[in-house]
Amino acid sequence: MKKEIKEKFPCWCEDITTKFEILMSDDIDALMCYQMQKLNYKRECKYFINSSKDRAYKGYYGEKTGKQYLYCTDNATNKVKNTIALDFSINKNVRAWDNHVVHIGSHEANYNTLSANMNVINNINKNNYTQKFCISTFITMLSYYEVDIQNWTHNELIALCGIDGLYQPFKNSRFVEQGKKNLHLLGYDFLAEFIQKNLFEIERFDQKYYKNKSIWVNKDGYLETNLDLDKLSEIWGFNVELTKEQFKLKRTLESRIFDTIYSKERLEGKYNKKIFNIALTYRNSGVVSFVD
Repeated sequence: MKKEIKEKFPCWCEDITTKFEILMSDDIDALMCYQMQKLNYKRECKYFINSSKDRAYKGYYGEKTGKQYLYCTDNATNKVKNTIALDFSINKNVRAWDNHVVHIGSHEANYNTLSANMNVINNINKNNYTQKFCISTFITMLSYYEVDIQNWTHNELIALCGIDGLYQPFKNSRFVEQGKKNLHLLGYDFLAEFIQKNLFEIERFDQKYYKNKSIWVNKDGYLETNLDLDKLSEIWGFNVELTKEQFKLKRTLESRIFDTIYSKERLEGKYNKKIFNIALTYRNSGVVSFVD
């Protein structure tokens, strides 16, 4: 990661000794972040957020609603100061590794200042949305901790580049230079050529092993997934696995699709609730969930 970028990251990222409790979201990006946190820093998953089940969006922006489910273990401390969220755009000052666009306007004041997120650090918002960092949270973490991926195997790099659409800018000539810039700031310039040479293989891998794959809590309170963990373990050379902790439902959150003509303040005023997490999915729309 370029020095001038790394210096903008929250200071807490330097702490690799505290046994923070992990809040993990429900896809491959979050899972790989958790693997790194667990294997390198002995941090365990005590919270889980599921936003891929029971979506029921209907109507237009203001009427599209769904649910998010927040789970915790019996031995979780339930203290924000002990927690790191992974691949989740939490809208309060909680340590987080993330890759979502969370600013609506260019002068956003209401956001998580503890978020280790290239889009936050570079103030990407609806006005400059095409300049967003289309990168995974996992590769952000690898870059910050200066993990040398230059000598990774071909298959490892294919699997890495498929996570969260890292390859997507290279599919459209309009965004190739932005994709190269993103990788340059991460210190992984060589990946631009790798992606362009192997674009079809990366996209095929993504479609086969990542698309429509998620993690959820089963009826007994344990995590399950339709990700091929055996295949991923074979590629990465270590056991890619879910935590064996048992979870219980802590809170159900209401989610909505919103139009970015609304500021965060207007959204909270409209529904008379505080935003729990928010992410722009397009320049003109995003997803938001609230707490009472």
